[in-house]
Amino acid sequence: MQYGRFLMLIGIVVSIGFSSCSINNHLQAINPLYTGAELNINKGSNPTIPSVIDTKLKEAILPKPNKKTLGTQLPLYFYYHTRDPKKKKKKGWHYFWKYKVGQAPVLMSSVHPDHVSRLMENRLSTNGYFHSTVTYKINVKDSLRASIVYTANVAPAYYLDALEYPTDTTQRLQKIVGAAASKSFIRTGDRYNLDIIKKERERIDSILKTEGYFYFNPDFLLFQADTNIGNHQINLWLRLKNGLPKEATNMYRVNDIYLFPEYNLHLNDTLSGDTVRVDSIYFISAYHEFKPKIIANQVYFSKNKIYSAKDYDLTLRRLIGLGTFKYGNIKLEPSSIGSDSLLDARIYLTPFAKGSIRTEVEGVTKSSGFTGPGLSVTFRNRNLFHGAEQFSLKFDGNYEVSLRGGQQSSAFQFSVSPQLQFPRFLVPFPTKQGSSVFVPRTNIGANYTIAVRTGLFTLNSYSANFGYVWKETLTKQHELNPIAITYVRPSNETDSFKALIKLYPSLLQQFEQQYILGSNYTYTFTNQVYPWIRNPVFFQGRIDLSGNIIYGLQSVTSAKKDTSNAYEIFNNPYSQFTKVQLDFRYYYRLGKVTKLVSRLFVGVGLPYGNSNVMPYYQSFSSGGASSLRGFQFASVGPGASIPIQLQTVNIFNQVADMKLEANLEYRFPIISYLKGALFMDAGNVWNIRPGSLGEDAVFKLNNFFNQLAVDAGAGLRLDITYFVIRVDVGYPLRYPFLNCGQHWVFHPYDSSDPTCVKPKPIVFFAVGYPF
Repeated sequence: MQYGRFLMLIGIVVSIGFSSCSINNHLQAINPLYTGAELNINKGSNPTIPSVIDTKLKEAILPKPNKKTLGTQLPLYFYYHTRDPKKKKKKGWHYFWKYKVGQAPVLMSSVHPDHVSRLMENRLSTNGYFHSTVTYKINVKDSLRASIVYTANVAPAYYLDALEYPTDTTQRLQKIVGAAASKSFIRTGDRYNLDIIKKERERIDSILKTEGYFYFNPDFLLFQADTNIGNHQINLWLRLKNGLPKEATNMYRVNDIYLFPEYNLHLNDTLSGDTVRVDSIYFISAYHEFKPKIIANQVYFSKNKIYSAKDYDLTLRRLIGLGTFKYGNIKLEPSSIGSDSLLDARIYLTPFAKGSIRTEVEGVTKSSGFTGPGLSVTFRNRNLFHGAEQFSLKFDGNYEVSLRGGQQSSAFQFSVSPQLQFPRFLVPFPTKQGSSVFVPRTNIGANYTIAVRTGLFTLNSYSANFGYVWKETLTKQHELNPIAITYVRPSNETDSFKALIKLYPSLLQQFEQQYILGSNYTYTFTNQVYPWIRNPVFFQGRIDLSGNIIYGLQSVTSAKKDTSNAYEIFNNPYSQFTKVQLDFRYYYRLGKVTKLVSRLFVGVGLPYGNSNVMPYYQSFSSGGASSLRGFQFASVGPGASIPIQLQTVNIFNQVADMKLEANLEYRFPIISYLKGALFMDAGNVWNIRPGSLGEDAVFKLNNFFNQLAVDAGAGLRLDITYFVIRVDVGYPLRYPFLNCGQHWVFHPYDSSDPTCVKPKPIVFFAVGYPF
């Protein structure tokens, strides 16, 4: 049945590929289909033409021709062969296929090569190639299709010989503009570039805006040019525009500041209510929902302070960053006392609804192979103690079934997670008002989870944390949790489960009762937030420490140890370890929408002191939807040991002390929101010390490369910008252990050999990109 469907799909694709004749039936020789343009650049006497110039010229070539999918004109085919939606509605099945999947034809009547040529000449001039010319030629193919060839004849480039800024220091405005020359974007010897000149004007304007010149704007700055000095050189002079309005030359200070925390966009009623003065800020509130001091602390204006655009931006971003206000606006206007150098500031804030309830019904599909329905309910209060504190109480429940390994098993899980977030650092000493645009946060959280594996065991997990999250810049974030406590307690262990533990004693650690009394710190860097960076990177480093302080105290006080030579707390042993993990990703852009994404993950956990092994929930695993996609979740390793899943036991996960993993994924568009991917993954997990699994599970520098698992595959992604659904099909290429006497799978499968494993493709459904 599946083979027949596959042949049917191939037949459809082939038939569409040969459908160009049906598209021709809709074309007319009088107005042929535009198939694209070619650009030839004659550099003339210029040594080279920078690639950025080539890019800018190509960007001027509009419109773009019809898109192609898999080398065919599928979008055009769907447009012509899908009937128009009824009543011209912009929705429905026909509209989707005709206008979302399909694409209207781009005809020569919509192409204006004269305009494009002039636009390219203008772009050459603004980049220093004055007097350049652009010509074009239209090529018609089979009378129904046409293309254009543009030829750019580039004149010699002009370079900057001298640059002069105002030198008058008797006037404050002129002095500030003149002092800006030391950090100018414009450099002598550089090619003339109008974009750089505009950026320089904006830079100087931003400096003046921080020095009180509220009404100044970049158009008041003029760069005068002289191109008659010869030898393709140019001189520039910066001048202030003549006849500037008085407001533009005045330096302003802030006078009165009014803050309205309950502004209603619809009623526009801001002046009613009680007024409380906090320092130099008038806090006007009718409902007293907010503590004036906490909200006013986010305001960086103060009475008689010189106006600064940085203070304006910092104030607005900090207030919105509290997370309790939906909208914010600051209006600055001449002071009511009539002075021509004072500004009154009015800050209008519209709060979110204080309380909300969110319910989500979902279908849960985990990389561990469990699938089933889930329900999540979250209660949220955005202003719990009237200081913009965010409180949430989340309830999660799901029922799942797994058929992994040919055995059916079921699980029920329920959790409750309260979390309280303060928009400031909670520390036992006073802190100063920070200068960052990002609001620091203090997080206090807890969680209780009960997981029931039918017919096997019940696992109770308790956790609590206290910590801080703050952004250093837009690209750098820090998270420090001085307190991170976890307590895991198994119960209701059945006889069948105990029998399995006896059969596999090395896995007992996964279900031992244990405490984790630790701290952790995470540093994250990513420049993906900047759209102009062609090849962004992502890096995250994390360190976890557990048990060190209490172990030191108990060692000093000579506390008693249990029969396993371990210290206890509340009659239970606790874990002591250090764990480090590094995650690096590189996004290499091959084209406008195609990219090659690589990822390297390294993690090491070292138990010591009170522990001989890493606790299960702090160990590493390999395999799954965001790991090695040719292998089931947590089914790889450790090292070259044979996974227990291959021995038909499907309730355990293979975990270890160390992980090394590398991923490579090529991402490309297919049609509309549908994207494709080709990928390859490699990696494994290892133990630091020998255990019951023997030396095969231990990491050795001279042998780890021979124990890597490798897979490859392909995937589809439905990418709707803020929501991604993906399906990946991975196939194992190399096992870390010997399979039929070999690691690679390129050999005949011998079903009579019990050491042979037949490679099978693995399908994963997931939400979001793997990395």
